[in-house]
Amino acid sequence: MVFTDGSVALWSGHFHLLPVASAAAVEALPLDLNGIPFAGSGSQVTFRDTNGRVLHLGRRFDSATLIGGKVYVLFGPLQPVASADIAAVIDPALPEWLKRELAASTPAIFAAFANMLGPHDGPTPMLLVSWQGPTPGKVSMGGSVLPGQIGMTFEGIGVVAESRDVRDSARWFIAHEGAHFWLGNTVSYERSREAWITEGGADLLAVRIIAAIDPASDPRLRLQQAVNDCAGLAIRPIEQAGERNENRAFYACGAVFGLVAEAAARRPFGAWMRALIDANRVDRVLSRADWLVALDRTSGDPTLSRDIALLLDRGSPDPKAAIASLFTRAGVRFEAGPEGTPRLL
Repeated sequence: MVFTDGSVALWSGHFHLLPVASAAAVEALPLDLNGIPFAGSGSQVTFRDTNGRVLHLGRRFDSATLIGGKVYVLFGPLQPVASADIAAVIDPALPEWLKRELAASTPAIFAAFANMLGPHDGPTPMLLVSWQGPTPGKVSMGGSVLPGQIGMTFEGIGVVAESRDVRDSARWFIAHEGAHFWLGNTVSYERSREAWITEGGADLLAVRIIAAIDPASDPRLRLQQAVNDCAGLAIRPIEQAGERNENRAFYACGAVFGLVAEAAARRPFGAWMRALIDANRVDRVLSRADWLVALDRTSGDPTLSRDIALLLDRGSPDPKAAIASLFTRAGVRFEAGPEGTPRLL
C-alpha cells in the first residue's frame, strides 16, 4: 500500500524462502490459500528502515521480525491516529471529510465493541487507509483483512465531496470486520460449514454498533435485507451453502438466527454473544452445539434451536413461514410483508 506522503506499507507475505532439492520438489508442494507453496511455519523475515523506525502492530519498532507472518509493516513518517483500541493509519491526501469521519468513527466503533464484548485476543488492531486519487468518473472503496489489520483503499472523484453512501459503506466495512477480532479471532467456529455463527453474528453486531454510535441510522434496512435473503436461500440446507457457492446464506441466515437469540434472551445481542465468547475463551472454539445450547438456556424454548437445526441441516420448503414462526415464538417484532416474507418493525 503506497501513501501519498511517500510512506509504504509492505505485506510480509510477499517474502517466502524455501529450501528444496529441485524444481520438481517445488511443483510437488501443496499450495496455501494464496497460491504459495506450503512448507510449515514459513520464513523468518526482519524489516528495518534506514530512515527511521517501522510501524508494526500499532507501534514503532527499530525492526520487526516475522516468521511466516502475513501482515503489513509501515515504512515512512506517517503517524497513526491511535486510541486504546485501534491504531488508524490514514493517507494525508484522503479527502478531509473522510479523514475526519474515519478518525472519529473508527475509534468509536472499536471502543463500543470492547465495551460490549470485553477484550479480544491479540495486539492492538491497525487500520490502514490509502488514497488513489480523484479519478474522473469513479467512486471506489476496496478492502482487505489480515490478522490484526484492516486495509482500505479509496479512489475516485465521487469520494472527494462528502457522501453518505461512502460514509456508510466505510463504517459498515470497519464494523463488520472489526467484529471478527472477537467473533472469528478470539473465538471461531468448529467447522467451516458453521460460518453462519461468525458471519451472521458479525453482521448483527455491526448493525448494533453502528446504531450505538449513530442513533440516526436505521438498523432495520440491513436486517430486513438479511431476512429477505435468508427467506430466498434457506430452501436448501444452510450449512451446505458453501458447497453451492451461496455464501450469502451464512451472513443472512446467521443474522436472522441472531435476531431470534436476541429477542428470546430479552437482552441485546452483544450481551448474549459476550457470554458465549467468555465461556469459550480457553478452547477458542464456538461450535454450533455451544450456540444452540446457549439459545435453549436463555430462551427456555427448545423448539427454537430444534427448528434452526432443521434449517441448517435440511432447509425448508417454505423458509418465509419458518422464519415467521421463529420470530413469533422468540418475540421478534414483525408483520407479514409481500408474499409472506416477514417485515421487521
